[in-house]
Amino acid sequence: MPSSWPPAGAAPAGEFFLPEAPQGPIVLLSGGVGLTPTVSKLHSVAANAPKIDVHYVHGTQNGSTHAMKREIRETMAQNANIQSTIFYLEPGHTDQLGEDYHHPGLVTAEWLKANTPVETANYYLCGPRAFLKALVNGLAQLGVPSARIHYEFFGPTADLQAA
Repeated sequence: MPSSWPPAGAAPAGEFFLPEAPQGPIVLLSGGVGLTPTVSKLHSVAANAPKIDVHYVHGTQNGSTHAMKREIRETMAQNANIQSTIFYLEPGHTDQLGEDYHHPGLVTAEWLKANTPVETANYYLCGPRAFLKALVNGLAQLGVPSARIHYEFFGPTADLQAA
């Protein structure tokens, strides 16, 4: 076995990764702490495919649970092809609409249909079970082929696909 794992130069080993030469547009959807792998993908696209249009959509409870806010803003400031939309389920009294977040409530498939390129985008989702269940199923109901819906989930896939 090699002394380090994964071996240098090895391709990603899971199913939740961007291709080496992503074809746009890309929609990165995260809920709660699911932003960790999506922010990593955001950095990757910004550095390696800066001409790809990226829609970064994140939902969290409120400003007290909104991690990496400044990091995302800095990445957006360096790349005009990145758009960000933030949802707060229950905004706190100090959370400013238009400054800290863009929409109260949950990210929905209807919002994605109206605001992202569902006909052509690849969707990358990571978040809690209810978030994934609603949006993976919602995107499928909008006609997005399963080959363009990529998600990270820790649990039985059948749980997500059950209506």
